[in-house]
Amino acid sequence: MTERVTFFSRCKPQNVDAVEIARDHRRIFIGYPLARPGVKYDPRNLRNCVVDLLSDEDTWLAAHSVSDRRRAYNANRNLVGKVVEGSMAMIPRPEHGVAYCGRVISGFELVDNPAWYDAYMTLRGDTDTDDTWHSADIGQCWRVDEFKPLPVSRIPGWIRRSLYGRSTFGVIHPDSICGDPTPVMDALLENRSRVVREWTLDPRQIERRLLEDSTPTVFEHLVVSLLQLEHSGETWIQVGGVGDGGIDGVGFDANGDVCGLLQCKWQYWGEEVFAGATTSSATGRPIRRYLAVLRDESGGSMVDGTFLDAGRIAELLAKHHARLPLAVSLRVGSGA
Repeated sequence: MTERVTFFSRCKPQNVDAVEIARDHRRIFIGYPLARPGVKYDPRNLRNCVVDLLSDEDTWLAAHSVSDRRRAYNANRNLVGKVVEGSMAMIPRPEHGVAYCGRVISGFELVDNPAWYDAYMTLRGDTDTDDTWHSADIGQCWRVDEFKPLPVSRIPGWIRRSLYGRSTFGVIHPDSICGDPTPVMDALLENRSRVVREWTLDPRQIERRLLEDSTPTVFEHLVVSLLQLEHSGETWIQVGGVGDGGIDGVGFDANGDVCGLLQCKWQYWGEEVFAGATTSSATGRPIRRYLAVLRDESGGSMVDGTFLDAGRIAELLAKHHARLPLAVSLRVGSGA
């Protein structure tokens, strides 16, 4: 039996927010419809002009082989193969402060003449032509029991961070440490009150909370802040981004010379991370190197520099909690 999954779709076809239509009609949509070759678009007869994602392989390949968005169409078909009844559907709306969540109650459907088509076109305020395919954008869908708004603050960070990337839809996969997202989301829907965390200085509890709630960006900023607090006579800045050469933080001494380099890895497999990085400053002084890792999958591989694993970072967070806003969010401290 196929296992239930947790997945999301933005439900913003061609940059129009259709979340209220999705909620009113209890549907979650995916776009990128695959056109049947040589068939004229008919918004009231989608089954004639759109290839059903559940179609047989020959029908699928005949259209897919002459398409111009093969990767998107494959992603759609793969998703349809994973979503079963009981799966958790999520429509993220960070601008609303919520994700709308509900359980799938039927298999995938290509709806021939969507009952919500007129409402959607009113929302769009434009026309539907062979160049737009607006009806098809809202015809590929699953039925959902009910969409409930769940505050994003109540969704664990390891689930939440998957919702806000560039992908228009996707499956949230189980985590080796935090578990399977589907029963977690089940529990949140059944009891939408957030579990109140106790204040703690226990590094083991802090490590768990880092794994559950932080994101790669939050992690980078945290480690830069910890190095700044550990070396108050230096200046540490976060530099992660395009063109950073793989370096996420740089430390400078009182003279402005580089004295430290930081590389952060959300998950580390033992690869070389400082290849090509300088080993000495302009004045010839050695530059310290730090590798900060939240999930260590390296099997004990050694690195050229100081290794900061999740346990060590948790200890430093406990040590400096009084000066870190993130510590308040994670409830790290005495609570006094």
